[in-house]
Amino acid sequence: MKLLLFSLLCHAAVAAYSQPNYQAYNALLAKYVSKAGEVNYKALKANPAALIRAIDSF
Repeated sequence: MKLLLFSLLCHAAVAAYSQPNYQAYNALLAKYVSKAGEVNYKALKANPAALIRAIDSF
């Protein structure tokens, strides 16, 4: 019984920890993608750090 409880607690902790953070990705989309879905590649290319932050956040 203790082993089962321990296993469930570990699984819950891992599941909570492994959720990706979409904040940087959402900020990237808001800044470089229009409401019509058009991507401003020129501006994105000028600021690669924004894309790197979004990728690293996953």
